[in-house]
Amino acid sequence: MIYFLIALSPFALCIFSIFILKRTATFSALLSCTFSIAIAILFPLFKFQDYLLYSAFFSSVILTSTIAIIIIPGLYFNNLLKKMGNIDKISSLIENLPLSSEKKTLILLLGILPAIESFTGFGISLLIGIPIFFRLYIPQKAFFLSMLSLNTIPWGTLAISTVVSSSLSGYSISAVGLKSAIISFLVFPIVGCVSLYVVNGVHLLRKKWYLAFTHGFVYALLLIYFNYLKLTELSGILTGIVSCLIFFAIYYNLSSKKQEIKKFFINFIKLLYPYFVLLAFIVLIRIQSINKFLHDICSIKWKSIELNPFVSPGIALTMTTIIFLLKYKKKLDHKQEWKKIKNVLLSLFLFILLARFMLEFRIIGVITEQISNIETNFLKLLILPLIGMLSGFIAGSNVGGNVLALTIQMDIGNSFNQGLLFVAGQNSAAGHIVFTSLPIIVLIITLASDYHSSSSLEIRKLENTMLKFGMKVSFLYLISFFFTIFISYIFIK
Repeated sequence: MIYFLIALSPFALCIFSIFILKRTATFSALLSCTFSIAIAILFPLFKFQDYLLYSAFFSSVILTSTIAIIIIPGLYFNNLLKKMGNIDKISSLIENLPLSSEKKTLILLLGILPAIESFTGFGISLLIGIPIFFRLYIPQKAFFLSMLSLNTIPWGTLAISTVVSSSLSGYSISAVGLKSAIISFLVFPIVGCVSLYVVNGVHLLRKKWYLAFTHGFVYALLLIYFNYLKLTELSGILTGIVSCLIFFAIYYNLSSKKQEIKKFFINFIKLLYPYFVLLAFIVLIRIQSINKFLHDICSIKWKSIELNPFVSPGIALTMTTIIFLLKYKKKLDHKQEWKKIKNVLLSLFLFILLARFMLEFRIIGVITEQISNIETNFLKLLILPLIGMLSGFIAGSNVGGNVLALTIQMDIGNSFNQGLLFVAGQNSAAGHIVFTSLPIIVLIITLASDYHSSSSLEIRKLENTMLKFGMKVSFLYLISFFFTIFISYIFIK
Protein backbone atom coordinates (compact mmCIF):
# COMPACT_ATOMS: atom_id res chain seq x y z
CA MET A 1 0.00 0.00 0.00
CA ILE A 2 2.87 2.36 0.85
CA TYR A 3 4.33 1.99 -2.66
CA PHE A 4 0.92 2.65 -4.17
CA LEU A 5 0.73 5.98 -2.33
CA ILE A 6 4.32 6.84 -3.26
CA ALA A 7 3.54 6.11 -6.92
CA LEU A 8 0.58 8.51 -6.76
CA SER A 9 2.63 11.23 -5.07
CA PRO A 10 3.91 13.06 -8.21
CA PHE A 11 0.32 13.56 -9.30
CA ALA A 12 -0.74 14.61 -5.77
CA LEU A 13 2.20 17.02 -5.54
CA CYS A 14 1.19 18.70 -8.80
CA ILE A 15 -2.37 19.27 -7.56
CA PHE A 16 -1.07 20.44 -4.15
CA SER A 17 1.27 22.93 -5.81
CA ILE A 18 -1.54 24.47 -7.85
CA PHE A 19 -4.33 24.47 -5.27
CA ILE A 20 -2.46 25.08 -2.01
CA LEU A 21 0.81 26.74 -3.02
CA LYS A 22 -0.97 28.74 -5.78
CA ARG A 23 1.87 28.09 -8.23
CA THR A 24 1.57 28.06 -12.02
CA ALA A 25 0.86 24.88 -13.97
CA THR A 26 4.34 25.09 -15.53
CA PHE A 27 6.09 25.31 -12.15
CA SER A 28 3.93 22.52 -10.73
CA ALA A 29 4.71 20.20 -13.65
CA LEU A 30 8.47 20.89 -13.30
CA LEU A 31 8.27 20.19 -9.56
CA SER A 32 6.46 16.89 -10.16
CA CYS A 33 8.98 15.87 -12.86
CA THR A 34 11.84 16.44 -10.41
CA PHE A 35 10.00 14.53 -7.70
CA SER A 36 9.36 11.60 -10.06
CA ILE A 37 13.10 11.30 -10.73
CA ALA A 38 13.82 11.48 -6.99
CA ILE A 39 11.44 8.67 -5.98
CA ALA A 40 12.60 6.50 -8.90
CA ILE A 41 16.20 6.84 -7.63
CA LEU A 42 15.34 6.34 -3.94
CA PHE A 43 12.97 3.37 -4.14
CA PRO A 44 14.17 0.10 -5.75
CA LEU A 45 10.63 -0.98 -6.69
CA PHE A 46 10.72 1.68 -9.36
CA LYS A 47 13.15 1.55 -12.24
CA PHE A 48 15.70 4.30 -12.80
CA GLN A 49 18.39 4.16 -15.47
CA ASP A 50 20.10 6.96 -17.38
CA TYR A 51 18.82 5.65 -20.69
CA LEU A 52 15.22 5.81 -19.38
CA LEU A 53 15.75 9.47 -18.57
CA TYR A 54 16.93 10.11 -22.12
CA SER A 55 14.12 8.00 -23.54
CA ALA A 56 11.49 9.99 -21.62
CA PHE A 57 13.05 13.25 -22.78
CA PHE A 58 13.27 12.38 -26.47
CA SER A 59 9.79 10.85 -26.59
CA SER A 60 8.45 14.02 -24.92
CA VAL A 61 10.19 16.19 -27.53
CA ILE A 62 8.56 14.18 -30.33
CA LEU A 63 5.11 14.23 -28.70
CA THR A 64 5.38 17.98 -28.02
CA SER A 65 6.47 18.54 -31.62
CA THR A 66 3.39 16.63 -32.79
CA ILE A 67 1.24 19.13 -30.90
CA ALA A 68 3.42 22.15 -31.78
CA ILE A 69 2.98 21.71 -35.52
CA ILE A 70 -0.76 22.07 -34.93
CA ILE A 71 -0.79 24.77 -32.24
CA ILE A 72 1.62 27.15 -34.05
CA PRO A 73 -0.27 27.40 -37.35
CA GLY A 74 -3.52 27.21 -35.35
CA LEU A 75 -2.67 30.40 -33.47
CA TYR A 76 -1.66 32.10 -36.72
CA PHE A 77 -4.87 30.91 -38.39
CA ASN A 78 -6.94 32.27 -35.51
CA ASN A 79 -5.16 35.64 -35.59
CA LEU A 80 -5.57 35.88 -39.37
CA LEU A 81 -9.31 35.19 -39.15
CA LYS A 82 -9.54 37.85 -36.48
CA LYS A 83 -7.82 40.41 -38.75
CA MET A 84 -10.07 39.37 -41.65
CA GLY A 85 -13.06 40.10 -39.40
CA ASN A 86 -14.55 36.60 -39.74
CA ILE A 87 -14.42 35.78 -36.04
CA ASP A 88 -16.06 39.06 -35.01
CA LYS A 89 -18.75 38.59 -37.68
CA ILE A 90 -19.43 34.98 -36.59
CA SER A 91 -19.57 36.05 -32.94
CA SER A 92 -21.87 38.95 -33.81
CA LEU A 93 -24.14 36.66 -35.86
CA ILE A 94 -24.51 34.20 -32.99
CA GLU A 95 -24.96 37.04 -30.51
CA ASN A 96 -27.84 38.42 -32.61
CA LEU A 97 -29.42 35.04 -33.37
CA PRO A 98 -33.05 35.28 -32.18
CA LEU A 99 -32.66 32.45 -29.69
CA SER A 100 -32.07 32.56 -25.95
CA SER A 101 -28.46 32.42 -24.74
CA GLU A 102 -28.93 28.93 -23.30
CA LYS A 103 -30.16 27.55 -26.64
CA LYS A 104 -27.20 29.11 -28.46
CA THR A 105 -24.80 27.64 -25.91
CA LEU A 106 -26.30 24.15 -26.14
CA ILE A 107 -26.17 24.18 -29.95
CA LEU A 108 -22.50 25.21 -29.76
CA LEU A 109 -21.48 22.72 -27.03
CA LEU A 110 -23.53 19.77 -28.29
CA GLY A 111 -23.47 20.42 -32.02
CA ILE A 112 -21.20 22.84 -33.88
CA LEU A 113 -18.01 22.68 -31.78
CA PRO A 114 -17.97 18.88 -31.28
CA ALA A 115 -18.33 18.43 -35.05
CA ILE A 116 -15.32 20.67 -35.69
CA GLU A 117 -13.26 18.99 -32.96
CA SER A 118 -14.20 15.54 -34.21
CA PHE A 119 -12.90 16.44 -37.66
CA THR A 120 -9.69 18.30 -36.82
CA GLY A 121 -8.94 17.44 -33.19
CA PHE A 122 -6.15 18.88 -31.05
CA GLY A 123 -8.37 21.64 -29.64
CA ILE A 124 -8.86 23.34 -33.03
CA SER A 125 -12.55 23.88 -32.18
CA LEU A 126 -11.33 26.33 -29.51
CA LEU A 127 -10.24 28.69 -32.31
CA ILE A 128 -13.88 29.34 -33.11
CA GLY A 129 -15.44 28.58 -29.70
CA ILE A 130 -13.36 30.92 -27.52
CA PRO A 131 -14.09 34.13 -29.49
CA ILE A 132 -17.82 33.35 -29.53
CA PHE A 133 -18.04 32.63 -25.79
CA PHE A 134 -16.08 35.78 -24.92
CA ARG A 135 -18.47 37.78 -27.10
CA LEU A 136 -21.53 36.29 -25.40
CA TYR A 137 -20.44 36.08 -21.75
CA ILE A 138 -18.24 37.58 -19.05
CA PRO A 139 -14.66 36.12 -18.96
CA GLN A 140 -15.15 33.52 -16.20
CA LYS A 141 -18.23 32.05 -17.89
CA ALA A 142 -16.44 32.13 -21.26
CA PHE A 143 -13.46 30.21 -19.84
CA PHE A 144 -15.69 27.55 -18.26
CA LEU A 145 -17.77 27.09 -21.42
CA SER A 146 -14.59 26.87 -23.53
CA MET A 147 -13.49 23.99 -21.29
CA LEU A 148 -16.85 22.25 -21.66
CA SER A 149 -16.61 22.47 -25.46
CA LEU A 150 -13.85 19.82 -25.37
CA ASN A 151 -16.03 16.92 -24.34
CA THR A 152 -16.07 14.66 -27.39
CA ILE A 153 -12.37 13.80 -27.22
CA PRO A 154 -12.77 10.00 -27.69
CA TRP A 155 -14.13 10.87 -31.16
CA GLY A 156 -11.86 13.86 -31.86
CA THR A 157 -9.55 13.84 -34.90
CA LEU A 158 -11.69 11.21 -36.63
CA ALA A 159 -11.78 9.10 -33.44
CA ILE A 160 -8.00 8.72 -33.32
CA SER A 161 -7.96 7.69 -29.65
CA THR A 162 -10.55 4.99 -30.34
CA VAL A 163 -8.50 3.80 -33.31
CA VAL A 164 -5.38 3.68 -31.10
CA SER A 165 -7.35 1.79 -28.43
CA SER A 166 -8.37 -0.75 -31.07
CA SER A 167 -4.78 -1.25 -32.28
CA LEU A 168 -3.43 -1.60 -28.74
CA SER A 169 -6.14 -4.02 -27.59
CA GLY A 170 -6.92 -6.07 -30.70
CA TYR A 171 -10.65 -5.34 -30.48
CA SER A 172 -12.33 -3.89 -33.57
CA ILE A 173 -12.68 -0.11 -33.91
CA SER A 174 -16.47 -0.40 -34.06
CA ALA A 175 -16.60 -2.57 -30.90
CA VAL A 176 -14.47 -0.12 -28.90
CA GLY A 177 -16.38 2.85 -30.33
CA LEU A 178 -19.82 1.46 -29.52
CA LYS A 179 -18.90 0.41 -25.98
CA SER A 180 -17.18 3.78 -25.39
CA ALA A 181 -20.33 5.60 -26.59
CA ILE A 182 -22.45 3.60 -24.14
CA ILE A 183 -20.10 4.35 -21.23
CA SER A 184 -20.04 8.06 -22.19
CA PHE A 185 -23.85 8.23 -22.49
CA LEU A 186 -24.54 10.34 -19.38
CA VAL A 187 -21.61 12.73 -19.91
CA PHE A 188 -23.50 14.75 -22.52
CA PRO A 189 -26.64 15.51 -20.45
CA ILE A 190 -24.22 16.51 -17.67
CA VAL A 191 -22.44 18.89 -20.08
CA GLY A 192 -25.83 20.39 -20.96
CA CYS A 193 -26.83 20.87 -17.32
CA VAL A 194 -23.46 22.30 -16.26
CA SER A 195 -23.50 24.74 -19.18
CA LEU A 196 -26.92 26.07 -18.09
CA TYR A 197 -25.57 26.46 -14.56
CA VAL A 198 -22.57 28.39 -15.88
CA VAL A 199 -24.76 30.64 -18.04
CA ASN A 200 -27.13 31.74 -15.27
CA GLY A 201 -26.84 29.63 -12.15
CA VAL A 202 -29.32 27.32 -10.43
CA HIS A 203 -32.27 29.48 -11.45
CA LEU A 204 -31.77 28.78 -15.17
CA LEU A 205 -30.98 25.10 -14.52
CA ARG A 206 -34.26 24.63 -12.63
CA LYS A 207 -36.19 26.49 -15.30
CA LYS A 208 -34.66 24.90 -18.44
CA TRP A 209 -33.22 21.57 -17.26
CA TYR A 210 -35.33 19.74 -19.87
CA LEU A 211 -33.45 21.57 -22.66
CA ALA A 212 -30.09 20.36 -21.31
CA PHE A 213 -31.33 16.78 -21.00
CA THR A 214 -32.90 16.81 -24.47
CA HIS A 215 -29.77 18.13 -26.17
CA GLY A 216 -27.55 15.77 -24.19
CA PHE A 217 -29.63 12.63 -24.73
CA VAL A 218 -30.13 13.31 -28.45
CA TYR A 219 -26.37 13.77 -28.83
CA ALA A 220 -25.63 10.59 -26.85
CA LEU A 221 -28.18 8.49 -28.76
CA LEU A 222 -26.89 9.70 -32.13
CA LEU A 223 -23.33 8.86 -31.08
CA ILE A 224 -24.37 5.32 -30.15
CA TYR A 225 -26.34 4.98 -33.38
CA PHE A 226 -23.47 6.01 -35.68
CA ASN A 227 -21.07 3.74 -33.80
CA TYR A 228 -23.60 0.92 -34.11
CA LEU A 229 -23.55 1.52 -37.88
CA LYS A 230 -19.74 1.06 -37.66
CA LEU A 231 -19.09 4.66 -38.69
CA THR A 232 -16.87 5.15 -35.66
CA GLU A 233 -14.27 7.44 -37.28
CA LEU A 234 -17.05 9.72 -38.59
CA SER A 235 -19.41 9.36 -35.62
CA GLY A 236 -18.34 12.56 -33.85
CA ILE A 237 -18.68 14.64 -37.01
CA LEU A 238 -22.03 13.13 -37.99
CA THR A 239 -23.40 13.38 -34.45
CA GLY A 240 -22.43 17.04 -34.14
CA ILE A 241 -23.86 18.00 -37.54
CA VAL A 242 -27.11 16.01 -37.22
CA SER A 243 -27.69 17.18 -33.64
CA CYS A 244 -27.15 20.78 -34.73
CA LEU A 245 -29.58 20.42 -37.66
CA ILE A 246 -32.25 18.74 -35.51
CA PHE A 247 -32.33 21.55 -32.96
CA PHE A 248 -32.05 24.30 -35.55
CA ALA A 249 -35.11 22.77 -37.24
CA ILE A 250 -37.00 22.53 -33.92
CA TYR A 251 -36.21 26.10 -32.89
CA TYR A 252 -36.93 27.36 -36.41
CA ASN A 253 -40.41 25.80 -36.38
CA LEU A 254 -41.13 27.09 -32.87
CA SER A 255 -39.87 30.61 -33.56
CA SER A 256 -41.88 33.52 -34.89
CA LYS A 257 -38.68 34.95 -36.42
CA LYS A 258 -38.13 32.28 -39.06
CA GLN A 259 -36.67 34.66 -41.63
CA GLU A 260 -34.01 35.89 -39.19
CA ILE A 261 -32.99 32.32 -38.32
CA LYS A 262 -32.84 31.37 -42.01
CA LYS A 263 -30.73 34.46 -42.77
CA PHE A 264 -28.42 33.62 -39.86
CA PHE A 265 -27.88 30.07 -41.12
CA ILE A 266 -27.00 31.26 -44.66
CA ASN A 267 -24.62 33.98 -43.43
CA PHE A 268 -23.06 31.63 -40.87
CA ILE A 269 -22.23 29.06 -43.57
CA LYS A 270 -20.70 31.80 -45.75
CA LEU A 271 -18.45 33.03 -42.92
CA LEU A 272 -17.21 29.50 -42.27
CA TYR A 273 -15.58 29.21 -45.69
CA PRO A 274 -11.99 29.41 -44.30
CA TYR A 275 -12.87 26.39 -42.15
CA PHE A 276 -14.25 24.59 -45.20
CA VAL A 277 -10.93 25.21 -46.97
CA LEU A 278 -9.18 23.81 -43.90
CA LEU A 279 -11.43 20.74 -43.87
CA ALA A 280 -10.84 20.24 -47.60
CA PHE A 281 -7.08 20.10 -47.01
CA ILE A 282 -7.58 17.64 -44.13
CA VAL A 283 -9.74 15.40 -46.33
CA LEU A 284 -7.11 15.63 -49.09
CA ILE A 285 -4.22 14.53 -46.88
CA ARG A 286 -6.33 11.64 -45.58
CA ILE A 287 -6.77 10.12 -49.05
CA GLN A 288 -4.85 6.88 -48.80
CA SER A 289 -2.43 7.35 -51.73
CA ILE A 290 -1.68 10.99 -50.80
CA ASN A 291 -1.39 10.11 -47.12
CA LYS A 292 1.16 7.37 -47.88
CA PHE A 293 3.21 9.70 -50.11
CA LEU A 294 3.27 12.46 -47.45
CA HIS A 295 3.98 9.92 -44.71
CA ASP A 296 7.09 8.70 -46.54
CA ILE A 297 8.50 12.22 -47.00
CA CYS A 298 9.37 12.62 -43.34
CA SER A 299 8.95 10.24 -40.42
CA ILE A 300 10.72 10.71 -37.08
CA LYS A 301 10.58 7.74 -34.73
CA TRP A 302 11.62 7.05 -31.18
CA LYS A 303 10.66 3.58 -29.96
CA SER A 304 6.88 3.33 -30.54
CA ILE A 305 6.39 7.11 -30.91
CA GLU A 306 6.32 8.60 -34.39
CA LEU A 307 6.11 12.13 -35.79
CA ASN A 308 4.81 12.58 -39.33
CA PRO A 309 4.54 16.34 -39.90
CA PHE A 310 3.15 16.12 -43.44
CA VAL A 311 0.12 14.03 -42.48
CA SER A 312 -0.73 16.16 -39.44
CA PRO A 313 -3.72 18.56 -39.34
CA GLY A 314 -0.96 21.14 -38.80
CA ILE A 315 0.04 21.00 -42.47
CA ALA A 316 -3.59 21.67 -43.45
CA LEU A 317 -3.68 24.63 -41.05
CA THR A 318 -0.39 25.93 -42.47
CA MET A 319 -1.56 25.68 -46.09
CA THR A 320 -4.90 27.36 -45.30
CA THR A 321 -3.18 30.18 -43.40
CA ILE A 322 -0.70 30.80 -46.25
CA ILE A 323 -3.50 30.89 -48.84
CA PHE A 324 -5.51 33.50 -46.93
CA LEU A 325 -2.39 35.49 -46.01
CA LEU A 326 -1.50 35.76 -49.70
CA LYS A 327 -5.07 36.52 -50.71
CA TYR A 328 -5.78 39.26 -48.15
CA LYS A 329 -2.17 40.44 -47.54
CA LYS A 330 -2.67 40.85 -43.78
CA LYS A 331 0.28 41.54 -41.48
CA LEU A 332 0.61 39.42 -38.34
CA ASP A 333 2.52 40.26 -35.17
CA HIS A 334 5.07 37.41 -35.11
CA LYS A 335 6.64 38.55 -31.85
CA GLN A 336 3.31 38.49 -30.04
CA GLU A 337 2.38 35.10 -31.52
CA TRP A 338 5.67 33.48 -30.48
CA LYS A 339 5.34 34.87 -26.97
CA LYS A 340 2.04 32.97 -26.61
CA ILE A 341 3.42 29.87 -28.35
CA LYS A 342 6.48 29.70 -26.08
CA ASN A 343 4.39 29.66 -22.90
CA VAL A 344 1.91 27.01 -23.99
CA LEU A 345 4.53 24.68 -25.49
CA LEU A 346 6.71 24.81 -22.38
CA SER A 347 3.77 23.80 -20.21
CA LEU A 348 2.72 21.04 -22.61
CA PHE A 349 6.27 19.68 -22.78
CA LEU A 350 6.60 19.49 -18.99
CA PHE A 351 3.29 17.66 -18.54
CA ILE A 352 4.15 15.21 -21.31
CA LEU A 353 7.57 14.74 -19.68
CA LEU A 354 5.88 14.00 -16.34
CA ALA A 355 3.69 11.36 -18.00
CA ARG A 356 6.71 9.79 -19.74
CA PHE A 357 8.74 9.74 -16.49
CA MET A 358 5.91 7.98 -14.69
CA LEU A 359 5.69 5.44 -17.52
CA GLU A 360 9.43 4.83 -18.06
CA PHE A 361 10.28 4.65 -14.32
CA ARG A 362 7.51 2.08 -13.77
CA ILE A 363 5.56 4.40 -11.48
CA ILE A 364 2.37 3.82 -13.51
CA GLY A 365 3.19 0.09 -13.49
CA VAL A 366 3.29 -0.01 -9.69
CA ILE A 367 -0.10 1.72 -9.46
CA THR A 368 -1.73 -0.77 -11.79
CA GLU A 369 -0.04 -3.82 -10.23
CA GLN A 370 -1.51 -2.88 -6.87
CA ILE A 371 -4.95 -2.62 -8.45
CA SER A 372 -4.55 -5.94 -10.29
CA ASN A 373 -4.01 -7.67 -6.93
CA ILE A 374 -7.53 -6.74 -5.82
CA GLU A 375 -9.65 -9.91 -5.79
CA THR A 376 -13.14 -8.37 -5.87
CA ASN A 377 -14.33 -7.70 -9.42
CA PHE A 378 -16.67 -4.91 -8.36
CA LEU A 379 -13.77 -3.05 -6.77
CA LYS A 380 -11.87 -3.33 -10.06
CA LEU A 381 -14.90 -1.87 -11.82
CA LEU A 382 -14.91 1.02 -9.35
CA ILE A 383 -11.24 1.73 -9.98
CA LEU A 384 -11.49 1.42 -13.78
CA PRO A 385 -12.68 5.02 -14.44
CA LEU A 386 -10.31 6.37 -11.79
CA ILE A 387 -7.27 4.96 -13.63
CA GLY A 388 -8.63 6.24 -16.94
CA MET A 389 -9.25 9.74 -15.64
CA LEU A 390 -5.89 9.86 -13.87
CA SER A 391 -4.03 8.81 -17.04
CA GLY A 392 -5.89 11.32 -19.23
CA PHE A 393 -5.32 14.12 -16.73
CA ILE A 394 -1.58 13.45 -16.44
CA ALA A 395 -1.05 13.10 -20.18
CA GLY A 396 -3.40 15.95 -21.16
CA SER A 397 -4.45 13.77 -24.08
CA ASN A 398 -6.82 10.89 -24.72
CA VAL A 399 -4.24 9.12 -26.88
CA GLY A 400 -1.49 9.77 -24.32
CA GLY A 401 -3.67 8.49 -21.49
CA ASN A 402 -4.47 5.33 -23.44
CA VAL A 403 -0.81 4.73 -24.23
CA LEU A 404 -0.08 5.02 -20.51
CA ALA A 405 -2.78 2.75 -19.14
CA LEU A 406 -4.86 0.91 -21.75
CA THR A 407 -2.85 -2.31 -21.96
CA ILE A 408 -2.82 -2.62 -18.18
CA GLN A 409 -6.56 -1.88 -18.00
CA MET A 410 -7.21 -4.60 -20.56
CA ASP A 411 -5.13 -7.08 -18.54
CA ILE A 412 -7.20 -6.27 -15.43
CA GLY A 413 -10.43 -6.69 -17.40
CA ASN A 414 -9.29 -9.96 -19.00
CA SER A 415 -8.77 -11.40 -15.52
CA PHE A 416 -12.58 -11.79 -15.35
CA ASN A 417 -13.50 -11.79 -19.06
CA GLN A 418 -14.24 -8.06 -19.33
CA GLY A 419 -11.38 -6.89 -21.53
CA LEU A 420 -13.52 -4.85 -23.94
CA LEU A 421 -15.37 -3.12 -21.11
CA PHE A 422 -12.07 -2.03 -19.54
CA VAL A 423 -10.63 -0.89 -22.88
CA ALA A 424 -13.73 1.22 -23.63
CA GLY A 425 -13.90 2.49 -20.03
CA GLN A 426 -10.28 3.61 -20.25
CA ASN A 427 -10.93 5.31 -23.60
CA SER A 428 -13.98 7.21 -22.35
CA ALA A 429 -12.64 8.17 -18.92
CA ALA A 430 -9.26 9.35 -20.25
CA GLY A 431 -10.96 11.29 -23.04
CA HIS A 432 -13.55 13.18 -21.04
CA ILE A 433 -11.13 14.30 -18.28
CA VAL A 434 -8.90 16.02 -20.85
CA PHE A 435 -11.10 19.16 -20.79
CA THR A 436 -9.71 20.01 -17.33
CA SER A 437 -6.14 18.74 -17.75
CA LEU A 438 -3.54 21.40 -17.08
CA PRO A 439 -2.12 21.49 -20.63
CA ILE A 440 -5.62 22.20 -21.99
CA ILE A 441 -6.25 24.88 -19.36
CA VAL A 442 -2.98 26.58 -20.34
CA LEU A 443 -3.92 26.27 -24.03
CA ILE A 444 -7.34 27.87 -23.44
CA ILE A 445 -5.82 30.75 -21.46
CA THR A 446 -3.24 31.28 -24.22
CA LEU A 447 -5.80 31.25 -27.04
CA ALA A 448 -8.05 33.59 -25.03
CA SER A 449 -5.30 36.17 -24.47
CA ASP A 450 -6.52 38.16 -27.49
CA TYR A 451 -9.90 38.57 -25.80
CA HIS A 452 -8.92 38.74 -22.14
CA SER A 453 -5.67 40.26 -20.84
CA SER A 454 -4.27 38.94 -17.53
CA SER A 455 -1.21 39.58 -15.40
CA SER A 456 0.96 36.68 -14.19
CA LEU A 457 -0.82 36.72 -10.83
CA GLU A 458 -4.24 36.71 -12.49
CA ILE A 459 -3.21 33.80 -14.73
CA ARG A 460 -2.24 31.74 -11.66
CA LYS A 461 -5.61 32.50 -10.07
CA LEU A 462 -7.35 31.69 -13.34
CA GLU A 463 -5.58 28.32 -13.66
CA ASN A 464 -6.63 27.53 -10.10
CA THR A 465 -10.26 28.59 -10.68
CA MET A 466 -10.55 26.63 -13.94
CA LEU A 467 -9.00 23.52 -12.38
CA LYS A 468 -11.41 23.66 -9.43
CA PHE A 469 -14.36 24.01 -11.81
CA GLY A 470 -13.07 21.12 -13.92
CA MET A 471 -12.59 18.85 -10.90
CA LYS A 472 -16.17 19.46 -9.74
CA VAL A 473 -17.53 18.60 -13.19
CA SER A 474 -15.21 15.59 -13.36
CA PHE A 475 -16.72 14.25 -10.14
CA LEU A 476 -20.12 14.23 -11.90
CA TYR A 477 -18.49 12.40 -14.82
CA LEU A 478 -17.01 9.87 -12.42
CA ILE A 479 -20.44 9.09 -10.94
CA SER A 480 -21.86 8.71 -14.47
CA PHE A 481 -19.02 6.33 -15.41
CA PHE A 482 -19.68 4.19 -12.31
CA PHE A 483 -23.32 3.88 -13.33
CA THR A 484 -22.81 3.11 -17.03
CA ILE A 485 -19.90 0.72 -16.38
CA PHE A 486 -21.91 -1.30 -13.86
CA ILE A 487 -24.94 -1.34 -16.18
CA SER A 488 -22.70 -2.54 -19.03
CA TYR A 489 -21.15 -5.20 -16.80
CA ILE A 490 -24.49 -6.53 -15.56
CA PHE A 491 -26.76 -6.22 -18.60
CA ILE A 492 -24.74 -5.59 -21.77
CA LYS A 493 -22.53 -8.46 -22.90
